Amino acid sequence: SVFGWGLLMLVPALLYKQPLYWGKQFLNARWSVALPWYSVLILITWFLMSYLALNYLNVVRPFPIGWDDLGSYLNRPRQLVSYGSFIFSMQTFQWEYLTALGFLLFGFNSTFGATVSLVTNWMEGLLAVLAVFLFGRTFLGRGRGLLAASLYYALPLVGHFSFADMKIDNAVFTMGALATLCTFTFLFPREGDEDPWKKRVMWLCLAGVFLGFGFGMKVTTIMVAMSLGAVLLGSLLGNAAFIGAVVIAFAVFVKQGALDMSRLLERLNYNPEAVSPMVFVWLCIIVGVSIIAITAVFHRDRFRITLLSALVLVGGFAGSIFPWVMHNNYQHGYIIPRLSLGSPNNVSPIIDKFGTRVGETPYTLPPELSIDKHHETCEPSGGEEELGRYWGYRKGWSHYLTLPFRSVMNLDSAGYYVTTQPALLLFPLLLLLPFFWLRKGRWFRWMWLSTLFILLEWSFLAHGIPWYGIGVFLGLVIGLEAFIAKTPDVLNRSLAAFFITISLIICVSMRMWQFETQRNLFEYPLGKVSAEALRERTIPHYDDITDIVLGRYETIPERPLLYRVGTFMPYFIPKNLEVIGVSDHQLDFFNCLHQDRDAQKTVERFKALGFNSIIFDTNTATIERDPNGSLHQKVNAFTEFLNNPESGLQIIINDSGAGIAFLLIP
Repeated sequence: SVFGWGLLMLVPALLYKQPLYWGKQFLNARWSVALPWYSVLILITWFLMSYLALNYLNVVRPFPIGWDDLGSYLNRPRQLVSYGSFIFSMQTFQWEYLTALGFLLFGFNSTFGATVSLVTNWMEGLLAVLAVFLFGRTFLGRGRGLLAASLYYALPLVGHFSFADMKIDNAVFTMGALATLCTFTFLFPREGDEDPWKKRVMWLCLAGVFLGFGFGMKVTTIMVAMSLGAVLLGSLLGNAAFIGAVVIAFAVFVKQGALDMSRLLERLNYNPEAVSPMVFVWLCIIVGVSIIAITAVFHRDRFRITLLSALVLVGGFAGSIFPWVMHNNYQHGYIIPRLSLGSPNNVSPIIDKFGTRVGETPYTLPPELSIDKHHETCEPSGGEEELGRYWGYRKGWSHYLTLPFRSVMNLDSAGYYVTTQPALLLFPLLLLLPFFWLRKGRWFRWMWLSTLFILLEWSFLAHGIPWYGIGVFLGLVIGLEAFIAKTPDVLNRSLAAFFITISLIICVSMRMWQFETQRNLFEYPLGKVSAEALRERTIPHYDDITDIVLGRYETIPERPLLYRVGTFMPYFIPKNLEVIGVSDHQLDFFNCLHQDRDAQKTVERFKALGFNSIIFDTNTATIERDPNGSLHQKVNAFTEFLNNPESGLQIIINDSGAGIAFLLIP
């Protein structure tokens, strides 16, 4: 837009001194590297920069291509700009506000704006790499950190965030890594930097701020926050306090609903009602507080410093989240402030399929079309289908205790987006490293325990989804580099280097495979194809569907809504928060609506609920391996409904090769 380009020129003009100064610094900067050209450090640097550059080139494209960025991480920023005001799905401090700058400055429909937004999300990976490097250089010594940064960024699932699905998890990782760096800098100062507590305490405050930023981006940051809190108590008050903090953390998780006790017990082959959640919470609180209290009695001289340190960390966190929590309170109209993590949704239509909100919404079923909410088809199975593909369907303690191993080995799920690297299996062997047990390795022991705690949290809370536990990779990759940096003998150092090199080669080979499958996208940054031609070749139907959907939204006011199955398409529909009535990813909504298996009646229900069209991702069932599984059964029922002549649906597009079907409800 004109405003965007004007602002881009006006800001440097008004602040010309700063750009000139930093530009001169950049052009005249010199680094002295006292290394031979064949040094391994030079090779690692070249590898890391090449990897970053390849991914950067991959995101220079006119639109996103991944399911998650089409539905969430690029969709939300674009919708924010399309509405021109605050939207409820951006209720916290989120990285997406930075992503939205591309659309805001250069236009909602601007190809360049979309590219800028994609590059903004690519920068998360660069920041994550720098955070790992900074931690490694600070604690492992000068010349270290590059290998750990390379190991992190070479993780296929991490690289996937930087060139395909442009998630925000690298930004979440960056905040957690910086918080860990600040906390460890406070707790374990280097020789010669042992400043008094008052001079070092600001590191803790800064750690809390970073944790608050990460929590705003994704609540899974709480796992890193809990681990740092436990390390703080354990290192200052005594080792036993770490155990007490871990026990209290699980009480908090159960109390807040992050850990479902009944589901946990069912997975462990116990009676789901064997233990009351509140009994478990109080038992954990009593045990955890007792352990910390006993530790405090034995270390009375440390209690005051420990308490003040914990308050500073919590204060930094609270100060960071305070603005958006208060904004959410204002949105809700609360007089007495509360911990409000979300804003009210006053935009999306209310779909009342059970007839319980008559008068609140026009989209409700009349009595003659009512459905039985207690019918077996109205028992949702989508959550189990979605999570089952990540952590399998095993039962018993082995389901949880072997989850990290199964995740590394891809025993439950396969795919580039969930792949890690085999070198991570070396992590338990750090216990055999002499440095681990030395006095100067105290920080390393706490890093190891912190990583183990996050792994434990991830196993029980994150449903096996790798990026939910993204913070764990800092300790893992730092530990892998420690095998090279701190192993005292040549033989073991060489063995560690061999296994790590093999692991990196495996990761690079998978990235090259991805390059081959997406090589047509590189024609755009090379100037061989225009944005319009690339769109027609890659997603040929999306623009036509968008025009029809928006046209029917205006011309059929009594039935303006689109029913969407799958996880794609929203990005291309402006103001889709009010256009898309239901996003039925696993067809639970349809299965309930179609409980009579009467096509005509189901169509009438769709009409009564305000729908005029259906868009279907024909690859919806592919997330489930079992061809006889519940998701496949629902998809089969849905396709039979779509193809049934009695439904009267008008097929506009049916392209299985492109994975899309679009139908009109008459």
